[in-house]
Amino acid sequence: MDNRDSAARKQTPTEQPLEKRKLLARHAFLNAHRITPLDDPAFQNLSEDQHRATMDRAGTKIKEMLYVNTLKLSQPSSKSQGNERFRQFTDQAGFLLPYAQGEERYLLQAFKGISAKANEHRKETREANKNQLIDPLTHTLNRQGFARALKFEIADMIRRQNRSLALVNIDLDGFKDLNDNFGHPEGDKALIKVASLFKHGLRKTDVVAHPSGDEFALLLTYDSKEYSKSTTHQFIEEDIRKKIKNLMSGFVLWKNNSPFPLTASIGMAFFGPETFNQETTKQEIDAIIAEKTQIADEKMYKDKKGKPIRLLAAKEHALKAGPPSTSAPESEPRLEP
Repeated sequence: MDNRDSAARKQTPTEQPLEKRKLLARHAFLNAHRITPLDDPAFQNLSEDQHRATMDRAGTKIKEMLYVNTLKLSQPSSKSQGNERFRQFTDQAGFLLPYAQGEERYLLQAFKGISAKANEHRKETREANKNQLIDPLTHTLNRQGFARALKFEIADMIRRQNRSLALVNIDLDGFKDLNDNFGHPEGDKALIKVASLFKHGLRKTDVVAHPSGDEFALLLTYDSKEYSKSTTHQFIEEDIRKKIKNLMSGFVLWKNNSPFPLTASIGMAFFGPETFNQETTKQEIDAIIAEKTQIADEKMYKDKKGKPIRLLAAKEHALKAGPPSTSAPESEPRLEP
């Protein structure tokens, strides 16, 4: 007997090529639920009643996955069981996707992407190394990366239904004066410092981005463990403002004993479990993102009206505290903190 034939016969399922394993798994799954594969020649020869019956069976299985099995995904008895359920759900969503239509097709695509979130993050890291999603100056997300991160967080919210998300837009007050007096290289250093304050002052799960110029953007997630359900968005907004202002407090550049502080104009909008549901379409999500972004921008520009008062107060505080001790010549800029 040919040794190659013998080796082929002894080949275990896990040793088979990945694509072949997926194909076998797909046919096994569909046959188990009496769903004729679309690429099976027999599908073209189905009678009208048989065609309707196989599509009905596929539709029933899709609904079961979306509205029953998803509960199991959120309640695994162990991490390994949770990972296995996610893998199975991802595979089965792919098997049934060709049979789905309308909202159910979109939801299958969404859940298929959510269950592979860890892999997507790894892919994004590789893309970031090519500067596709990362701002090369501050090493935070750029505008494109932030937009993608926002959609990931929203998809995660739709799955969990117990988290909320604050979109925070920030414009640095006094940055133009700083650039004019110290030059763009020092302005770049200030942006790097601000980004570092946010990255190290916020939680690791929070998202920091530098979309452009003197603008920063944050995504802050929170749940009922941090704020009770009765807590208003106004209270949460004030709490977040306080945290950001504390991080920025004391940020001053000095030149010839004159302080040039940076403060922040802040605008926020909120996404909560009430914002989306399992039936929210992709187009509706995009429209809601645009609306919330506009709300955050409008609040930020409204907050800029208080810029002169904030800068004046920051200068008075800096003068009262005095410049930091340094051996550098008085004509050179000194950064505090």
